[in-house]
Amino acid sequence: MLFLSPQVLDILQHIQALDPSQHGAVGYLVQHTLEHIQHKSHPAEPEVKRRSDKENREVQYSTGLIMRHKRSGYNCVVYGWDAKCTMGLEWITTMRVHQLPNGPNQPFYNVLVPDGTSRYAAQDNLELHPSPLEISHPEVGRYFSEFRDSHYTANEQLQICYPEDLAHTTRITQELYSTLSTGSEQEGPAEPQMHPAVKSQSH
Repeated sequence: MLFLSPQVLDILQHIQALDPSQHGAVGYLVQHTLEHIQHKSHPAEPEVKRRSDKENREVQYSTGLIMRHKRSGYNCVVYGWDAKCTMGLEWITTMRVHQLPNGPNQPFYNVLVPDGTSRYAAQDNLELHPSPLEISHPEVGRYFSEFRDSHYTANEQLQICYPEDLAHTTRITQELYSTLSTGSEQEGPAEPQMHPAVKSQSH
């Protein structure tokens, strides 16, 4: 891959001046190099999503939570979310999103799955995992700094994008899995307490 730098730009502009017949191809490279340098100097600001914003009030889950897909049964960890489905009509139709109780007009979550895939799951189809576990996925380290028994801790970059999620994840896991720490002192496995945010949607 060509290393795009001010030095490369100087060389391209010099070639462009010496050989006008190469103006088209070299001109394209000059423009591309300029855009690359400008992007490095002024990188695009990451999109910041605050769950306290009015349009995000329906988002129940947060980054770092260990989830289970109700229909497919796979485990996963949340690394992003949208207040509404942002996929195109073709994807929505193929995935039969309109058959869900809340259709595409509900929060959708970016999740990492142990089979190495990244999926886009509707809130209707997700539930908090009763027994949190590590998710083996090659991209986990890209979004999280560590696994803390009940959830993943978002790294600095993810916290910039979702500044209110870490506190929400910590609060939910502390309340939901509060009995896990004493489970070894009880007979049989400890049952996690149902969090109020989840209790209302249980059937």
